[in-house]
Amino acid sequence: ESLMRQLRTMASGCVVAAGPPGIGKSTYISNLYRELRETDTPVIRHHFFLSRDDPTPFRYSYLKVASSLMSELQVLCARLSLELHLGNPRAEELPAWLSDCGGQLSERGSRLVVILDGLDHVWRDAESITELNNLFQLLAPIPKGVILLVGTQPVDASRLPRRLAEIAPKETWLDLPALDPGAVRRWAQFHASALHAPEDDEADSRRLDELAGALWRRSEGHPLHLSYLLKSLEDVKGYITTRDIERLPDAPHKDITRYYTRFWEELPDESKQVLYLLATCDFPWSRIAIAECLDPSKKNRAIDTAIRQVTHLTAEEPLGFQFAHTSLRL
Repeated sequence: ESLMRQLRTMASGCVVAAGPPGIGKSTYISNLYRELRETDTPVIRHHFFLSRDDPTPFRYSYLKVASSLMSELQVLCARLSLELHLGNPRAEELPAWLSDCGGQLSERGSRLVVILDGLDHVWRDAESITELNNLFQLLAPIPKGVILLVGTQPVDASRLPRRLAEIAPKETWLDLPALDPGAVRRWAQFHASALHAPEDDEADSRRLDELAGALWRRSEGHPLHLSYLLKSLEDVKGYITTRDIERLPDAPHKDITRYYTRFWEELPDESKQVLYLLATCDFPWSRIAIAECLDPSKKNRAIDTAIRQVTHLTAEEPLGFQFAHTSLRL
């Protein structure tokens, strides 16, 4: 609500929503995009990362990003009966298009919100910020009536476009918080069947309160860790207790990378080998393939256990296992 008010009252400028891996940043920004559309706020967006299976080439190319944004602008302006700059839809024309659209919307008391999500993925995948620097040369200075909303992890400034620091100093960034106890209680209610705790009566409601409290204490409200905890509890047959949750690894200081470090330190070598396979290959691994690779003699009975100890970090698809979140591969 606070951010929506800010977007409605700004004349122009840049807002950065930042959060550590797995905090739910992209989910939050996608929901924000939906709310902006539902309130008839003119908005266009580009994701630098969609999913590990995204087949879209050149998602990081500034030329492709500019072309994508201009295509959305054409559709938006036609719907709102706005007149666009008459130049061809080439990247160098993007500033004029944004200026035209923002100026006309400003006269109507409205704004154009341009969303760029996943800036941190560009450096990790391309090991260069050249494309981002070229893109921000087109976006900044930001014209009147245009608000740029950027989503990123709080990475080092050397891995982000130089002009971002000029239009949005780091001290102005919005840090996305973890879930508070009330939010975790609602999350637990949504997953009540997986927790074997349907909220049918007062006693069940109290039990769900207890489980939600244990989940919050263990995860500190980190959404990705909550997902890992829930998958870990799949091995519990029948009645799940708070003790079952307390036995699972915690996530210190809401930092999922520290959770990985602690988990790794306590992991048997066979389970580490499973994670190595998933991290070094760009294709999914089935249970059978993992077992055949790590134990071709089929004499090591610990392989099944090794796989089971790390499956809560994965998503099992028809072709096999892949990491549930890209933060683990890194």
